[in-house]
Amino acid sequence: RRRGGRRLCLQVSVSDTGCGVKEEDCARIMTEFGQARTGRAVLIDGTGLGLPISKKLAEKMGGSLTVASKVGEGTTFTVQVPLRVGNSSEGDLGPQAKVPLRCLSWMQKAMDVVGDCSQPQQADILVVEDNPVQRKLYKHRAEREGLRIILVSSGPVALSFIRNRQSFAIVVLDFLMDDMAGDEVCRAMRADGYEGVVVCVSGNAFSDEERQEFQTKHGFDDVITKGAYPSCFDIFTELGMAKRGKQSPTK
Repeated sequence: RRRGGRRLCLQVSVSDTGCGVKEEDCARIMTEFGQARTGRAVLIDGTGLGLPISKKLAEKMGGSLTVASKVGEGTTFTVQVPLRVGNSSEGDLGPQAKVPLRCLSWMQKAMDVVGDCSQPQQADILVVEDNPVQRKLYKHRAEREGLRIILVSSGPVALSFIRNRQSFAIVVLDFLMDDMAGDEVCRAMRADGYEGVVVCVSGNAFSDEERQEFQTKHGFDDVITKGAYPSCFDIFTELGMAKRGKQSPTK
């Protein structure tokens, strides 16, 4: 919707036909760690952080995130964000995101492997993630970029690939897993002599000093914070371009 001048309001609504949310729970699910009350002892996925974080992000951009729901019919989430209208004289939509300097060395190393057809690796990427939904997202993005990916749900299974002398352009380890944490898996990989690129995906935010200390302690090449740039999807995009012979990481 145009608000006048060079301002627009972008509105996106997402609806489902699920069980719905009670009116008194609609405000609760927008608060940190808030979840709808089912009245039954059932396991509810998630931590109750996704919606409040999304709401805060929308509000920081001057917009809003609202919910409307009817029990037994479904729920609709609506986000509104104000935007500025550009014009052709301004050139591209925006500057190309730059890979942080700390990533350039290991990303180039991964690109060298993924772009070398003589390498006998079984796949370009090994992802160790115990969340099945996240594994599907990784698989979809990797395949879209033309990358071969192996997805496993536990550290011990990942280690079996490493101990069978499989090599990968990059290994992605989730930090929090039930059977074996990501830092334990990485230390075991390094103890077995694995020298390839290994990155950790964490929900924690790190200062530069904290990140460097964490990497050195556990043997990671980098720690990727969820929701920050670069994400694993950004890395997959760069690797896909390298595999197609288009470019090196953006400096």
